[in-house]
Amino acid sequence: VSALATLGSREDLPLVKELIDNDWYIREAAVSALAKLGSREDFPIVFEISKLGMHARFAMRGAVEKIGSKENVSIAQILLKCGYSLLQEAAVTAIVKHGMTEYLPLVKELLKEEDSNVREAAVNALAKLGSGEDLPLVKELIENDDSNNVRAAAVSALATLGSREDLPLVKELLKDDDSNVREAAVNALAKLGSGEDLPLVKKLIENNGIVREAAVNALAKLGSREDLPLVKKLLKDVDMYVQAAVFDALVELGSEEDLDFLAELSVEKCAVMKEPMKALGELDWKLYSPYSLNEEQG
Repeated sequence: VSALATLGSREDLPLVKELIDNDWYIREAAVSALAKLGSREDFPIVFEISKLGMHARFAMRGAVEKIGSKENVSIAQILLKCGYSLLQEAAVTAIVKHGMTEYLPLVKELLKEEDSNVREAAVNALAKLGSGEDLPLVKELIENDDSNNVRAAAVSALATLGSREDLPLVKELLKDDDSNVREAAVNALAKLGSGEDLPLVKKLIENNGIVREAAVNALAKLGSREDLPLVKKLLKDVDMYVQAAVFDALVELGSEEDLDFLAELSVEKCAVMKEPMKALGELDWKLYSPYSLNEEQG
C-alpha cells in the first residue's frame, strides 16, 4: 500500500478505497495513500474512516495536515468540533498554515478542551493569528491553566502579541516553578525588553539548565560588543546547549575582530564540535556578504 501511494496515481484510488476495509494496519496505510493520491472530494470518506479507531485517526491526521488550499480549510473547520484530539490539532495546523483568521473563534473554543495538547495547539495558533485584543485570554491561561506546557505556550503568545507594558508580568514569570514557563519568560524578555534589562539577563545566566541557554540568546538580542567578554567566558560552560547559544551570540554581537578567534576555535574543536566552523561562516557572511555591504553603503 505504501508503494502504491508513492508510485501510483489517482487512477489507483478505487483500489486504495477497497483496502480501507482491511485490518487496521493496512487501513492506516490506505488512509495515508488516500491523503497522498486523493483530493478534496475524498475528505468526507477519510473523515468517516476516522471514526473507526485510533490508528485510523493517526492516518487521518496526516491527511488533514496535507490540506493544500484555502478552499479545503472548510474540512478543517468541521474537524475542530469532531471531538478527536489528534484531528483537532491537525485542523488547527491547517488553519494556521493558510492564515485563516476567520476561524479564530472556533480555535479559541478549543482552549476549553480537556486534552492539553489541543489547548496548546490552540494557544500557538492564537499567537500566530491573533492580536493584542486576545491578550486578556492569553493572560488568563498563564494564570489558571493546569498544564505548564499550555502556560509556557501562552507566555510565548504574550511575547508575540504584547508590548513593553507586559514586562512586569514577564519578569514575575521568571520566578515560576516550571522551567519551561521560565524559559518562555526569558524569551519574552528578549523580545519585549531593551538594553535596560541586561542586568537581569546577566543574572539569569547564573541560573542552570534550560533558562541559561535562553538567557544567552536574550543577551545576544539585547546586548552589544561590550558583552562579548562574558559571552566568550561562557565557552567553558559544561552545558552543550549553552555553548551552542554562545556561538550564536558571537555571530550576533561579533565583528571582524572576532573572525580570527572563531578560526582558532574551529581548528581546536573541529573533532568534537561543528558550532565554531558554522559560526565562523555565518559571521563572515554577515560582515562581507553583498547584502551586508549594500546595507552599509546605503
